[in-house]
Amino acid sequence: MRMCRPCSAALEAARAGLSEITGRLREDEYDSKSLPADLRSSFMILAELARMMHLPGLDGDIEALAEALLDQVEPIPEDLLYIALEVKR
Repeated sequence: MRMCRPCSAALEAARAGLSEITGRLREDEYDSKSLPADLRSSFMILAELARMMHLPGLDGDIEALAEALLDQVEPIPEDLLYIALEVKR
């Protein structure tokens, strides 16, 4: 599929951003408190990609999904996080 230069650049930027977030998530010492920020960043990258590729309405749908999902994500209390990490070992 051939794309115009701006769309191709947007796609590459989205891939790079998502790869960076994926790499952080796969790290053995990932800080779980960063998950909401990484989720938000992922959705915003996808929304920006939709805007750059002139996909009408998709950016708004992605942002609405991000808000709905992130409203459900709460930070794990420190004491439960500690217990969970101890069980893992």
